[in-house]
Amino acid sequence: MSIFLREMEWDNTPPKVEVESEKQSQEFSDSNISKANGHQGQPSFEEDISRRHGHPEDPKASFSKCNIDLDYLQKIGMVTPNLGNNQIIEEYRYIKRPLLATAFNGDKDAKSSGNKNVIAVTSTLPGEGKTFTSLNLAMSVAMEKDKTVLLIDADLEQTGLTQLLDLSRRIGLSHYLTDPNLELGPLLLKSENVPKLTILPSGAARRDAAEILGSKRMDRLIEELSWRYSDRIIIVDAPPLLASSSASILAQLAGQTIMVVASGQTSTESLDEALTKLDADQDVRLILNKAQYSWKSGHYAYGDYGYSKSDVK
Repeated sequence: MSIFLREMEWDNTPPKVEVESEKQSQEFSDSNISKANGHQGQPSFEEDISRRHGHPEDPKASFSKCNIDLDYLQKIGMVTPNLGNNQIIEEYRYIKRPLLATAFNGDKDAKSSGNKNVIAVTSTLPGEGKTFTSLNLAMSVAMEKDKTVLLIDADLEQTGLTQLLDLSRRIGLSHYLTDPNLELGPLLLKSENVPKLTILPSGAARRDAAEILGSKRMDRLIEELSWRYSDRIIIVDAPPLLASSSASILAQLAGQTIMVVASGQTSTESLDEALTKLDADQDVRLILNKAQYSWKSGHYAYGDYGYSKSDVK
């Protein structure tokens, strides 16, 4: 499947994300994390995770809250719930539908169906739009009536998604993978203004990202998230395949892989080489990003952009 996506220009101004605790301790102990957490009482994915990975005596207080700056994301061309029915919303509706069908219309036992509800998003090289795609896809899934989504920043070398959401000061995946005493529950960030979206930030950047992402602890984490929460989509923002060996490790853990290809930027040679980094039996879908649209016969126009029948496969 390939879908034309709009080209966007990134603003260098970081978005603002408000967290409940204005001052967060630099000590990464579970007790200090819990003090900075929110205290919502909704039975949810985070609460269940907390019972298993966090603070069983008080699961409601074992996850944090954040408010995503939706106005900023909308300004730079991202999908947001308050955007209305415009072109980029429609584009991601096309993109998510076969992914959701693959995740939920087959074997409901994720253990035997290969983690189909886990989607890794990668590209060949940096700058092709994989983080743009990861966040937009997560936002679009969060707009579903009966689906929730966990968005994981697993690009532990660049941490671009975490920086985009202004979560660089929060502990996250890298800390969890390197500290066996650290529980998962307190690390999950529940979005207050996108209620069906939960974020696991990257944590501190790591030079040994491939080693910790290839660890048994990471394998167990993805397996349990996929199997125990098989009614949820888990989107993993991975590094580019030709820039980091971590990407192929993450793709092996996922049941579906999205390869973002930049129009006029990604060469055929680079794409072919990147695809060799993936197993031959992996479920891989291509998304064409930064495309320039033609208004010739055979294209359907809606708003400022258009689709061709041949573009949707």
